[in-house]
Amino acid sequence: MAGHLLPSGLDSPHMSGIDHYTIIMSGLFLDFQGLVMGILGPSQPYLAHRVGVTNKEINLVWTAMTGGSCLATLAVGAVFNVRVTSLI
Repeated sequence: MAGHLLPSGLDSPHMSGIDHYTIIMSGLFLDFQGLVMGILGPSQPYLAHRVGVTNKEINLVWTAMTGGSCLATLAVGAVFNVRVTSLI
């Protein structure tokens, strides 16, 4: 169908509504996460100064945030495989 937002193959009649919802929400989350990181990234020197730490120390916050995001992705993927795929 013309005007579809989903890539070819994802508009299959075999996909349920939860699949489309998951794809759209995942994309929106990644957009929002990128927006937050893009806004907060340049503020690192200011945040370090306000908190009273060095730039090197404040960078640990971004490293921890990225590591936490990776762990959360793995955890959500595991939950999705167990809970959501049984609904499909």
